[in-house]
Amino acid sequence: MFLAGVPRIAACMHARGDTERARPVFQRILRLRAAKFGDDHPDTLLAACNMGACLNQLEDYRGAFRLNTGTVRRCENRLGEDDRTTILAAENLAGSLFGLGQLEAALTLYRDIHQRYRRVSGENSLAALDAKSAVAITLHKLGHYEAARTINADLLPRYERAAGKDYSGTKNTRARLEKNLRALGRDEEADEVHGGIPKFLPPP
Repeated sequence: MFLAGVPRIAACMHARGDTERARPVFQRILRLRAAKFGDDHPDTLLAACNMGACLNQLEDYRGAFRLNTGTVRRCENRLGEDDRTTILAAENLAGSLFGLGQLEAALTLYRDIHQRYRRVSGENSLAALDAKSAVAITLHKLGHYEAARTINADLLPRYERAAGKDYSGTKNTRARLEKNLRALGRDEEADEVHGGIPKFLPPP
């Protein structure tokens, strides 16, 4: 099938105009796969995930929520809770909830996704670390700055060990940790963050 093997939401990783052009492509793929394989076939479910991620990228959170809710249900029934496509669908749904401002519901789902990635990929896998990052982002958005700081302080050295200082996840975690500290009024510690792993973090 067209776009088979393309990373999820690949066409949605460009500028907003590119995402708009990708939308009908994802819609066409979803229709074709549903017609050929049925709504619950793994290939159709993956196409639905791509469509749901694209809608999130376009900030069509209501449309994404409707699609992602159904996709999660079908994935769980067909593939099981810990299947990669099911987890991807759950991530999309959490993103829709976050975009709609339903932060507590998004936080609950992000925490569940993190536990699933821990089971499937391991505690220190990039997938698990990225999922934990989503928890920290949501906590900060809710105003739980200390809880977010604790998570990011733990994640920063783990990202560095897993992927190095220049990895996007490492850089983003460093920036989030600084933001947490400044929100807590801990500016001196925040100033240390970009000089390396801060001395107040536990050793690797």
